[in-house]
Amino acid sequence: ACFGDSITQGNVSYNWVDALSLELKLQNKEVKNFGVNGELAYNALKRVNQVIDCQPDIITILLGTNDVNALTAVDKTSYIKVYGTSGTSTTFTSSVSVTAGIV
Repeated sequence: ACFGDSITQGNVSYNWVDALSLELKLQNKEVKNFGVNGELAYNALKRVNQVIDCQPDIITILLGTNDVNALTAVDKTSYIKVYGTSGTSTTFTSSVSVTAGIV
């Protein structure tokens, strides 16, 4: 499972998840894309259970670009309205254990 923001979703830039999916299809592995354009870590935490519920063998997480953009935006108020964070900084805390492995 690939979890993240627009970089993961692949509609704005190179779709690395589709490329990975094609590569792993040869090994009979399925790749699910849980990328959402413009998402902040704060928002991603609210939907992390969707990823966990699909019981993947491996989860890749690519987040943070939008959080940095929100912190450095000249007009933070409009950025916060568009992307829905509750403040100027985001703390990502989770009780999820991550185990890295090589496929």
